[in-house]
Amino acid sequence: MRKLAIVIIFTVIVILGFFVLWNNMLSPVNPNNKTTSIFVVNKGDTVREIAYNLKAKGLIRSPIVLFLLLKKLGLDKKIEA
Repeated sequence: MRKLAIVIIFTVIVILGFFVLWNNMLSPVNPNNKTTSIFVVNKGDTVREIAYNLKAKGLIRSPIVLFLLLKKLGLDKKIEA
């Protein structure tokens, strides 16, 4: 019974940690920065390449989270240069 309780507590902590991390990665890199940036998507770039380029420019926190979010929303096939 004690092992089951430990497993349940561990699972809850991992799930809560995942959601906190997910929400943190979805938040703006710098919420106080209101400047406009130009970002060019080259013809033939995949969603993954776009996400990594956005990260390299400092426009997003995590290319993986962006990629997963676009997949979840079904937008990954609709992005075009």
